[in-house]
Amino acid sequence: MATEEQVRESLEAVLVPAAKRSIVGLNMVREVNISDGKVVITLASTGLIPGAQDWIKTKTQDKLIKTGPE
Repeated sequence: MATEEQVRESLEAVLVPAAKRSIVGLNMVREVNISDGKVVITLASTGLIPGAQDWIKTKTQDKLIKTGPE
């Protein structure tokens, strides 16, 4: 099973389009909970327009699915 550190490392690849920085580097990943084989991530995105929020959510989900369990 993945650890919080591994999840955060994989999320380094998710870049905020306008900033060209990762969601981890911009401190948008507020919380990572791993329980019963599920990963729940809390993101801070209040300063982004709804379209950007949706895009980041989708990219984050895609990255976690591609990384998958170990």
